[in-house]
Amino acid sequence: MGADKSGPVLGRRLFGFAVVADSHLEPEGEGLGVPRSNARNRRVVAHLQAMAPAFVLHLGDIVHPVPRAPAHDATLELARALYAPLACPVLYTPGNHDIGDKHGDLAPASSVTQAALEGYARVFGPPFGVHRHGGCSVVLIDSCMLNSGLPAEAAQRRWLEAQLRELHGQRVFLAMHYPPFLVEPGEASHYDHIDAPARHWLLDLIRRHRVEAVFCGHVHHFFWNRLDGTEFYVLPSTSFTRRDYSEMFRGAPTDEFGRNDAAKLGFFWVDVHEGGHVARFVRTGGQTVASGRLIVPGHPKDGPGLPLGLWLRHPWCELTELPHNPPVDEFARRRARNDYAVQALWDFGVRVLRAPVDDLRDARVRARVADLVALGHRFTFFSAGLPDEALLADLRAHAALVARWECVLPLSRVEALVERVRPLVREAGLCVVLSALRSGAQGNTGKSADRHFAGPGFRLAELAQAEAVLCGVGAGVIGGLGFALPRGSVLDESLAALQALAQRVGAAVVAACSMLPDGPNDSVLDDTAIEREVRDIVAAARRHPGVEVMLDTFGDIDRGYYVRHGLVDRALNWRGAGRWLAQQAAALRRGDGA
Repeated sequence: MGADKSGPVLGRRLFGFAVVADSHLEPEGEGLGVPRSNARNRRVVAHLQAMAPAFVLHLGDIVHPVPRAPAHDATLELARALYAPLACPVLYTPGNHDIGDKHGDLAPASSVTQAALEGYARVFGPPFGVHRHGGCSVVLIDSCMLNSGLPAEAAQRRWLEAQLRELHGQRVFLAMHYPPFLVEPGEASHYDHIDAPARHWLLDLIRRHRVEAVFCGHVHHFFWNRLDGTEFYVLPSTSFTRRDYSEMFRGAPTDEFGRNDAAKLGFFWVDVHEGGHVARFVRTGGQTVASGRLIVPGHPKDGPGLPLGLWLRHPWCELTELPHNPPVDEFARRRARNDYAVQALWDFGVRVLRAPVDDLRDARVRARVADLVALGHRFTFFSAGLPDEALLADLRAHAALVARWECVLPLSRVEALVERVRPLVREAGLCVVLSALRSGAQGNTGKSADRHFAGPGFRLAELAQAEAVLCGVGAGVIGGLGFALPRGSVLDESLAALQALAQRVGAAVVAACSMLPDGPNDSVLDDTAIEREVRDIVAAARRHPGVEVMLDTFGDIDRGYYVRHGLVDRALNWRGAGRWLAQQAAALRRGDGA
């Protein structure tokens, strides 16, 4: 993919710690058997024993029975015993199942009380505190009591304000159960976050004292936000997924009406470096028995990663309105953004992404682009046809977020394109990649006449023509060429020719390796064959580093035309090729090759 030095500079690794959320342990005893949540968490403990974290952070909902349930207190004791085999400190912060729901008339369960706080403290100690390790401080707070008016809330507020003043300028990680927000800080009140006014008080403290990261639980699904440099992580559960959030995914819900989407269960492993941290989602798959080594995946913060970019055909930060439905939100629809596409990209350690220019022009999506660029991602935005003045103005205004702009158009219009974009290239330093428009109307699809098709990229047979455009009318303006390699291409021969072109012209040459079937009514659904093809593409890309190789497609296209499987399915869980990529990224992270 060429040299890529973007992203944060992490420096030397200092230590690693684990973060667990929402274990929801159940009572055990004669005649009860071993509940699935308990078996899953015992496997988590076994994995963590082997991984040897500096400490383990538990974000609450340690147990499932609520404080008024008869088995609640006994299950708290069971939980402490279950995590006791860990040789490192285990740091707990309470969840609503441990001490009661946040205060409010609409809460579906009883709210936190002083008695519940005292019962929790007898087993786990105070509900807020600080742990110091390796020059960093982990501050734990009880988010359930915020806005409660309890004396303990006032005491915690005074304590937290004093702690953060004392730690100002130092590295701080903050841990709690309820997240401050899911999508944006001003979102309307709902079941799954901290309500105002405590939310705004807390966010003000986080901003003022430049907290490095905030870890939260409660939602049983992954969400990630970045606010003024602070990263906010909402963790999946180790035990089960929340059924209501299955609405974020297209298609039928997974097992148990969405409760047992086992591919989304796991914990976080956080590597702390001199210049920052890397939070990795370690998927357990809901294991209850030993089943091999877990994948501790890569991340774009690690560095360039695999020599592969990805086409993002589906919306990758889509907002969904969840139905108003009991028990948690009967009176309003929650809005949730599906962040699992981002999580999968991190798993694969992929930095280079291709998306339509509309993603740059949409303010909400552009904000997410900026968040990812800060981590080291590089976006190519594409558009078709001659750009109008409004598009050129947007490209100029947001040039810092654009690694490349790919313009797809007929070659007959290249001269007009060059004249139109020359000032933009000169003033904003924008890199323009030219991709020839292939369509039935142009008559250059390379397919039989009965195949409907339109797409971008020079064919390999047009290499000389592409070079002539770059070195002729496009000289000094066109900074790269986009090629399309259809499924079944002889990769080494094709990439060798493109690498020689890149060396001759001194410009970027991008090769899109397609997983599309031949015709709109055909399909590619053999996951074993797809994994084999992805392996071959990555191997060929490694042998030809002068070409920037992009893979089309990231996620399944499971309806419509040109149906094919991708690296992830419509629930954004790994397919076989995705698992292989995650393993390769993990091997690169460990430094033992791939």
